[in-house]
Amino acid sequence: DESINDEYTFIDKGITNIDGREIQVIGFSVETPTRANVYPADAKSCVGEIYVDTQNKAVVQYHVTYELVGTNYLGYNLVSNSSTPATLEILVTYKPFESKYILGGVSVTVANKRLEFVTTDVIIDGAEVIEGRQYIER
Repeated sequence: DESINDEYTFIDKGITNIDGREIQVIGFSVETPTRANVYPADAKSCVGEIYVDTQNKAVVQYHVTYELVGTNYLGYNLVSNSSTPATLEILVTYKPFESKYILGGVSVTVANKRLEFVTTDVIIDGAEVIEGRQYIER
């Protein structure tokens, strides 16, 4: 059995400084993204960096970029209306709080202006109206 760690390549990218803390930067990539080792499953490439505090070994930041070639980005209803791949970038930051680290923020960016939001029409016969709910018909 091949371990998921065997599918990732890690590289030491050196030391940087974030908010006065010495941070080790570890780069990573996945040679052949698959459903088993990368989310989202339709990624063509996956590269990123993990930022680790050198004093307490806490992860303080995580940044990953995916090139997406499939039709269902993020597992939602964003689909490409062209063959141009989309780039999905995720940045997760953690901040110190009472000698622990808590989630500081999450940023998700999809870079491809050729995305559409797709919905499904649902037709229901004999639906019961629930008092206080709003119903919109087209």
